[in-house]
Amino acid sequence: MRGYRGIKYTLFICCYVFWVVSSALIAVGIYAKIAKEKDVVDTLTADPALLLIVVGSVMFLITFLGCCGSLRNATCLLKMVLHSGQIPITLSKILNYKLNVSCD
Repeated sequence: MRGYRGIKYTLFICCYVFWVVSSALIAVGIYAKIAKEKDVVDTLTADPALLLIVVGSVMFLITFLGCCGSLRNATCLLKMVLHSGQIPITLSKILNYKLNVSCD
């Protein structure tokens, strides 16, 4: 069982590092949103500060589930982390296929 414990803590450390990075993304996004000039009108979709906050928040939630799942051996949480990682990969393959078909 020694190898299992090593994998468990390696997964926790990786999730923890990404959790800290996502916290930094949220902090930078909030700082950019506050520091931006008030009279500038941006659309919601083109605002990079808002994009940082949203991406950081989603990443924060996923990596927090990974940390908790790895420490508590909760297979439900680990499966959620696995599937949340598979969804963007699948969507990018679908979009890439559609873009290649429409360009031909």
